[in-house]
Amino acid sequence: QIDSLQEADCFGEMGYLSKAKRSASVVAKTDVSLIQVNASTLDRAVEGTQLRFLKVFVKTLIGRLADTTSILSQTGNLN
Repeated sequence: QIDSLQEADCFGEMGYLSKAKRSASVVAKTDVSLIQVNASTLDRAVEGTQLRFLKVFVKTLIGRLADTTSILSQTGNLN
């Protein structure tokens, strides 16, 4: 397990942003509600909607990078 998601978290943003196929598993420990946003649909959305999604994606990536950096620095694996 790499991380645990919380309410309103997103996943899959790296694949969308990099336009590369990614393979990661997400396993729910409880009942969940999901919304799936197709990349081509998002690409056709009005710019304001695209911008809102991109802001969330970037904030998510920055948070995950900060968390990973913190973990690596605590374990001595960050040079």
